[in-house]
Amino acid sequence: MVSASRVVLTPSAEVEFEEARQWYEARQPGLGMKFAMAVDASMERIRESPETYARIKKDYRLVMVHRFPYALYYEFVGDVATVYTLFHCSQDPAKLDRRLP
Repeated sequence: MVSASRVVLTPSAEVEFEEARQWYEARQPGLGMKFAMAVDASMERIRESPETYARIKKDYRLVMVHRFPYALYYEFVGDVATVYTLFHCSQDPAKLDRRLP
């Protein structure tokens, strides 16, 4: 079974993550931490088995974040999985084309 040596977020994905975390924290204290833990768990699933998830667009794959309406879109090349966007599922899917290289 193939695994990734690491999972990295692009700078734009890091900004999306931090904005979402802060939004949840502002709604309910502690919810931002739960969101961060759910994203971390999704990244760990990617690391453990990056090829498990179906290709969605070109060579990009997605994994859903449990309990939150977000998906991580990533590409697995060599032994590194790169997350390009933390995408809120209520957004227009056409926005993905601008966020994925």
